[in-house]
This record gives sequence, structure tokens and C-alpha cells, in this order.
Amino acid sequence: MKPYRVELTNCLVLEYKMHKKMNIYCPSEASIHDMTRFHSEDYVDFLSRVAPNSQEFQRFYSIYNLGDDCPVFTGLFDFCKLYTGASLLSATKINHK
Repeated sequence: MKPYRVELTNCLVLEYKMHKKMNIYCPSEASIHDMTRFHSEDYVDFLSRVAPNSQEFQRFYSIYNLGDDCPVFTGLFDFCKLYTGASLLSATKINHK
């Protein structure tokens, strides 16, 4: 997902004061172990090494569905670790309700 979409969603939530009706949690980054529970080691390794405009990894873009809608950007792996950590935290919160 493009980081701009996440930022735009966050701005809309704040502007419409929807956050006042939500429980907000601060996630931790997911570990490599957490990520490989749901994705292949090859994919997680790829995410940890790919960089914008890197020709070396270009051939994997179609394999891993990266491109226009899911671009490679600086900090992608950190973003993925945090996003995955947030997903795991959300699933835990939902399952313990």
C-alpha cells in the first residue's frame, strides 16, 4: 500500500474526529520470526534488501506484486515490520474481547 494512502486515511480519521470513538494502540515492530509465520523466508528477505530504483530486484516485482499500487520506497521493510506488528496486535485484541 502506498504510504500516502495510510497518511490520508489517518488525516481523515483525525479531521472527522473518529479517533475519539476508537481504541488507539501503539504497535511494536514484528520480528522476522513473526513475519515468516505468514510469509515465505524468501519474501521477507526480499523486503529486507530491496531498495527503490534497484535493478537487482526488479525481476521480483511481479512475483511479489510490487509496482504501481505497492511501490518500493525507502524504509519499506521498517514500514512492513510496523504494519505487521499492528496487524498482529489487532488480531490479538479482537480475539481477547
